[in-house]
Amino acid sequence: MVWEKNLKKIEMHNLEHSMGKHTYRLGMNHFGDMTNEEFRQIMNGYKRKAEKKVRGSLFLEPNFLEAPRAIDWREKGYVTPVKDQR
Repeated sequence: MVWEKNLKKIEMHNLEHSMGKHTYRLGMNHFGDMTNEEFRQIMNGYKRKAEKKVRGSLFLEPNFLEAPRAIDWREKGYVTPVKDQR
């Protein structure tokens, strides 16, 4: 029933697209049998690493800043891994 409901939603959206209401079309994929809630639980699951709780700011503005030419934020743990690029 979930897949059929999603298919109807896709068909309605694409009908509205053909009438100029949307700028993009939708299509069925391998997530078609999931509810929106199930999809969000699986795909939007950023899990923050446990850290010590610190009050206040740890940032001190430097007097003389020499910024690096490049920074890979993945190495510093600020960017999550790619979830899905199908």
